[in-house]
Amino acid sequence: MLMLAIVACSSSKPTAIPATDYRLHDIWVLKELNGRKLTVSDYSREAPRMELNTKEGKVLGNSGCNNFFGSFSSQGEKITFSDLGSTKMFCEKSVETEFFEALAKAQRFEVKDLHLLLYKDEVLIASFLKVD
Repeated sequence: MLMLAIVACSSSKPTAIPATDYRLHDIWVLKELNGRKLTVSDYSREAPRMELNTKEGKVLGNSGCNNFFGSFSSQGEKITFSDLGSTKMFCEKSVETEFFEALAKAQRFEVKDLHLLLYKDEVLIASFLKVD
């Protein structure tokens, strides 16, 4: 009796999972925005902050007025924020619009001395302090 076995081999390579910088996984409080150090008079309720969850690629936080949420991704020194949404409370004093614009423009990041630095091209647009 002759048995014939057919074995299939796949020549495709496994899909690479983008590298994530786990130093980003934390809670960050905004300290500088577009070259200006923030003070209490720059926001209505609390200092703007965000929490980055590298495992899920999610961002959430408070803009100094409203809670927000969205997605982010990083690979190497590149970073992008997307699908940002927020609550819509009115606040008189707020850097909210400028804060969201900075997140949308961010292209590159550095983590240095407990600070997260976001850049557009070579210009520092936001500086955060690690608080967790």
